Amino acid sequence: MTSHDTLVPLRSRRALRTFQRTAVSLGRLISDSLFPRKCLTCEAFLPDRPNTYLCSACAGQVVRYHGPLCDTCGQPFWTFGESFVAEGALCGLCRTHPPPFLAARAVGLYRGHLKNLVLLMKYRSNAQAAFALAGLLAEAYPSLFGEFVPDAVVPIPLHTERFLERELDQAVLMAREVARNAGWPLRLWLRRIRPTPPQSRLSRAGRRANVRNAFGLAPWVRPEGRTVLLIDDVLTTGATAREAARVLTRAGASAVYVYTAARAE
Repeated sequence: MTSHDTLVPLRSRRALRTFQRTAVSLGRLISDSLFPRKCLTCEAFLPDRPNTYLCSACAGQVVRYHGPLCDTCGQPFWTFGESFVAEGALCGLCRTHPPPFLAARAVGLYRGHLKNLVLLMKYRSNAQAAFALAGLLAEAYPSLFGEFVPDAVVPIPLHTERFLERELDQAVLMAREVARNAGWPLRLWLRRIRPTPPQSRLSRAGRRANVRNAFGLAPWVRPEGRTVLLIDDVLTTGATAREAARVLTRAGASAVYVYTAARAE
C-alpha cells in the first residue's frame, strides 16, 4: 500500500470527526434556541451560556468534604477530630494493603445533587449529566491535585454488554470532557475483558473478587513511564480503581492517580 493510500482513510476519518463535531454544535445551538435549557436538578431556567448544566444554587449545594482524609485513598476520617489526624495519615486498609495508585480524590460526597447527577447519568443514560459532572471535575481539580499534569487521562470503561444496556459509557464521556477542557491527551487504554455484576450489593471482599482480572489493555498500549489520571463516577471501596490501576502499573505506568465525581460514605 502506498503512502498516498494510507493518507486517504486518515483524511476521511478526520473529515468525518470534524463534520460530527460541527453537527453536534449546530444541533445544540438549534436545541437551545427552541427549547431553553433547564438545570438538571431543580429545572430552573439556565442562563444562555455554553456548557452550563446546573444553576449556581444547585452547583453550590454539592457536598464537599473538607475534613481529614486518608492521604492515599481519600477515605474521610469520620471518627476522628481534625486535630487528632496528622497530615498525610493513612487509613487502616492503605497501611496494610497499599493500593497500586498513588492517590484517589473525589469532587464531593455521594449524596444530594451529586448523587442525583450520577444516577441520572448511569441509569437514565443522560449525557448532559456526564457533562455536568465533567465540569465539576475540572473545577475542583486544582484544589485536589495542584499543578499535577498527567500524561494520559484514562477512563475506567464499561463492558460491551453493559454499554449496550445503558447506551453510553459515563466514564468515557466524563474523561473526554475533562481531557478536552484541560488540553490533556485522552487515552482509551483499558478494556473490560469480561462482564461483571454490579458492585453496589456486594461486600468489600465480594467487590474485589468481582473485578479481579476484569481489565486488560488494548493491544497497542505502551504506558511505560507515563503518569495516568484514571476517571470514574463513584469510588466506594476502591476495588475497581485498584484493579484498573494494577493493570496499568504492571504494564509500566510510572504513577496512577484516581479521580471520581463522588466518594461514597
